[in-house]
This record gives sequence, structure tokens and C-alpha cells, in this order.
Amino acid sequence: MSTTQFPYRYAVKFVCNLAPSAASSIGIVSGVYNTDINIHNPSYAQQNALIWKKFVMATLESQSSTITNPQVIHAVPNPYVILAARLDPDAAMRLDCREITAVISKAVGSVGVITTMKGFVILYSSIKLDVVAEYSALVGTSGISFSTQYIQAGATIP
Repeated sequence: MSTTQFPYRYAVKFVCNLAPSAASSIGIVSGVYNTDINIHNPSYAQQNALIWKKFVMATLESQSSTITNPQVIHAVPNPYVILAARLDPDAAMRLDCREITAVISKAVGSVGVITTMKGFVILYSSIKLDVVAEYSALVGTSGISFSTQYIQAGATIP
């Protein structure tokens, strides 16, 4: 992937928990948590957006690095998957927890879908996009929360 072909990067945090009893395993209170990532190609010039979607599962530091010497830490790469997409002018797509967890579960070789995880979806794009993350949570019987966050483009890091 060339940084000149994909000069825009959007890093979106996700939290997915579809099994309330498993929430504590990723450091959140018991509840159902969902993330939807909405992606829009605002091009008026009839320009398609070429997009690389990188799915990265976050693990605890103790699970993602090995200390071999008190001064030197060797990181173990987190599992990730990169998928390509094309978004037509003025079209939109969304990624939700079902897709995110299914893609990452397959990458780590899970027999079933892991329904509880945190991580990042990083979007690399050929043109500027509108990217909005929607976060919703249901904690208990009345604790409903919903928020949106507009994701700014960052520089692509080679």
C-alpha cells in the first residue's frame, strides 16, 4: 500500500460486546456495547474512493508484548486483517460489530465468532471521506447511552 495512493488515514476505536456477562473480560461494565462506523464519499467530481480497511484487535499489554530484559521490550504483533473496498461518489457504507468481530475472529482462527473485543478499524483512503463513529450501550434495564464522533483524517504513516 503506497502512502501516495492512500494519503488519508482514519483511526476509529471500536468496542463490541454482545454478551453482557463477558464485558469484564475487556475492562467494561456488564452490558451490550455496539460500534457502527459510517463512511461517506462526499466527492462531487464523480471520483470513486479506494479504501483499505484494517481491522486490529487490542489485547492486554501482558498478552501483546514479551519482556526479555528490563530495558528492552519486544512487541508481538496483534492480529489484523486488511480488506479492500471501493466507494462510489456520494455513496455510503457502514461497518458494525457483527462484521468487525466476524473478520477478526476469522483472522485469529476462532471456531466461532468472538463477540467481545476492543480495537481499531483504520481506514486508508485515496480521497477525503466523511467518517462518523456511533457508539451505543445498554447497561442494565434503563442505562442506555448513544454518542457520535466525527473522525478527522490523519497523515498516513509509512
